[in-house]
Amino acid sequence: MRIGTQGVTLGELAELLAGEVEGDLNVRVTAVADLKGAAPGSIVRVEHPRYLDEAEAGDAAAILTDPRIGPL
Repeated sequence: MRIGTQGVTLGELAELLAGEVEGDLNVRVTAVADLKGAAPGSIVRVEHPRYLDEAEAGDAAAILTDPRIGPL
């Protein structure tokens, strides 16, 4: 799923979702992807700790997760 032509920064996304960013608030996200389809500029969602290593090793610009999963 594409997020407009300009994308959104992680800071803007955190504000929209009432979330927190660990890292650079200015990273720009331009697409949403699953772990297999992650590419530079995309954000992936991780719902279980067993997928964190795969997400961190991938090409996504950011990982969206629940804080109960633990720190990245």
